[in-house]
Amino acid sequence: MAQPAEKQIETSLPAEVVMTWYQITLSAIGDAVLTTDSEGRITYMNPVAEYLTGWVADEAHGQPLEEVFRIASEETGALVEQPVRRVIATGLVRGMANHTVLISRDGTVRSIADSAAPVRNASGELIGVVMVFRDVSEMRRKEHSIEHALAYADGILDTIRDPFVVLDADLRIRSASRSYYQVFDVKPGTIEGSLLYELGNGDWNIPHLRTMLEAVLESGEPFRDIEVDFACERSGRRRLLLNAQKVLRSGVEAELILLSIEDITTSWRSGVDFTDNRERYRVIVEAATGFAIFTFDSEGMITSWNRGAETMLGYGESEILGKNFQVIFTPDDVAIDEAGKEMRIARADGRALDERWHLKKNGDRFWAQGLVMPLQDDAGETRGFLKIIRDMTEQRQLEEALKKRTADLEVADVQKNEFLAMLAHELRNPLASIRNAVTLATHTGTREDLEWSRDVTARQVMNFAHLIDDLMDVARINQGKIRLRKEVIDVVPVVKFAVEAVRPLITSRKHELVVAFEVPDLKIEADSTRLEQMVVNLLSNAAKYTPEGGRIELTCGLEESNFVCRVRDNGVGIEPKLLPRIFDLFAQADGTLARSESGLGIGLTLVRSIAALHGGAVSATSDGPGKGSEFVLRLPVASTPHSSEHELLSSARQSSRRGQRVLVVDDNEDTANGMAKLLKLAGHEVAVAFNGADALASARQHCPEVVILDIGLPAMSGYEIAAQLRRERTSSQAVIIAVSGYGEGDARVLANEAGFDHHLVKPVNFETLLGVMASREPQP
Repeated sequence: MAQPAEKQIETSLPAEVVMTWYQITLSAIGDAVLTTDSEGRITYMNPVAEYLTGWVADEAHGQPLEEVFRIASEETGALVEQPVRRVIATGLVRGMANHTVLISRDGTVRSIADSAAPVRNASGELIGVVMVFRDVSEMRRKEHSIEHALAYADGILDTIRDPFVVLDADLRIRSASRSYYQVFDVKPGTIEGSLLYELGNGDWNIPHLRTMLEAVLESGEPFRDIEVDFACERSGRRRLLLNAQKVLRSGVEAELILLSIEDITTSWRSGVDFTDNRERYRVIVEAATGFAIFTFDSEGMITSWNRGAETMLGYGESEILGKNFQVIFTPDDVAIDEAGKEMRIARADGRALDERWHLKKNGDRFWAQGLVMPLQDDAGETRGFLKIIRDMTEQRQLEEALKKRTADLEVADVQKNEFLAMLAHELRNPLASIRNAVTLATHTGTREDLEWSRDVTARQVMNFAHLIDDLMDVARINQGKIRLRKEVIDVVPVVKFAVEAVRPLITSRKHELVVAFEVPDLKIEADSTRLEQMVVNLLSNAAKYTPEGGRIELTCGLEESNFVCRVRDNGVGIEPKLLPRIFDLFAQADGTLARSESGLGIGLTLVRSIAALHGGAVSATSDGPGKGSEFVLRLPVASTPHSSEHELLSSARQSSRRGQRVLVVDDNEDTANGMAKLLKLAGHEVAVAFNGADALASARQHCPEVVILDIGLPAMSGYEIAAQLRRERTSSQAVIIAVSGYGEGDARVLANEAGFDHHLVKPVNFETLLGVMASREPQP
């Protein structure tokens, strides 16, 4: 930076002209200029000075220099002595020896370079000071970047494992890495400036190496993996692998060469061509895309990663190198250090085989076979490990599926044999009872024995029917052939029918049965026949598995918009391990007890399946063997509001102008007479017939408006009677309602073809029947 002259310039121009000329000149230059009087007060600032200080010249005029030109140490930030004050005190030119920063009026901080010089009059007296300064912030940033880069480079050199030196264009040592001093046993700082060929008594005086280095300087082309023999007095003969690269620095004419040195004496002595062997290994490993192959050091840090590993595990080579290979192990295996165990076994036995779950990058698990082998040097020391992984997930899944299928078949075979044994047992018992009854009836003529024989035969036939019905229902459900006849029904009579059906079994076992309805008016949308069947099966199950003299409680109510039926007993209970499969086909709590109590083990399965068809469910609980059990059946309640029985009867009566003439036809006299009594109470005129011939005769005599006709009649079926009634003048316009124990689609189709208007399934809900009758006005 130019320093202001101490002598005044003599000129013949007027002072005003000279001053104007100076001001114009100072305003045009790129440096900042300010002047002070002899006391350090501002007398002039050029535009650059105004910009850097943030002060306008007119405002700054007369201000102490410290107010306008505030400077601090770049390193500490503390304010420093003003150079102008030093000039005023000494009368000498002053430049700043240390780096300073200028703090402008708005707080902006800039690095500056400055100098100051005295201004004297003709008598030599100091009348002021002129100071010139400039913004050097960008230059200082570059200097800092260079310093950081140099420190970074020195750090890299010190961490490189292989020896490394920097040579200048004369092939002199500019610097060397820490490993160089360690490997070649040289004291740090003793070789800088020395020629490469002079190092260690001429150990590096290798003619063809010098030729190759000079060629690098001339052409700029590097050389790679050049092997040289190196004779060292201290360590003997060595084989070195050298790499050299010329460094071009922008704006600097000096040229440098980076020379890396790798000691490959061990592999060279073993007769292995290092370069060819490494390339051969790389080609083989990269070609094995069906296997994940990688290496890791003695600490478990991954050092190589093939394409098969990238494909199988999802990690790219750049992101996995340097990570511990535990990253591919499951958390459970990491917790017990399975990775470390593999390394220890491989080190001790020469290899470690394993099959385990591994983790991919995305967290997916896969089953794999693995092999870990140690990588050893000539001295037998383990320097790392090689791991090979093969994805065996598909094979494992196939094996597991095969094992499961085999186990299922074994279980099915056992269940089949048990079922056949149960079926034989169930058939022999009623057959034996029937044979005894027939034998007794044949050899005796007493009324008491004949009645006993009749009752036994009837009861065992019913057992046969129940057994066959259960088997058929299981088959229909498994084949998806069950069709529910759902309608809004009153639960109470259906449950009572179920209780009466099971009453003989409960009575024979001397059980106490308690029945409670928590809500008197329980309406649900269900198949009444199937509901009765479910309750019968639950009660039968409780009766069979409760020792004689036990207690069974049946409770029906509403819970959270569900009809709930609870069957609780104080019987043998259920083991906790059996609870999850108590509803499975042929499942029974105790084989011995089951045999003595009869049953195929399909009743609870039917309950579960039929409940599911209704959109409901059944569950079982027990405190354990000997502590009884509870079965809970839940079905959805009706979704539409329903009136009470009295309201429905009133509505049915009001819907007609008068009572209707009704013909009830059923071969079960109790059923026919009971229905007739109910209809008469509802205000209707009722006739009853128990077979087809009587039904046709009664229709001709009474001209019924409604015919309630059972399908399963002797001699003449309900379908045939309905067809004939449609042909009769006295009944052709009657409302004919089918009453049947069959609710499947085929039965309904046949009823429609025969001329029925409606089809109801037994047991018929009386409210529903009245509603059907009221849906059509009687004929005059």
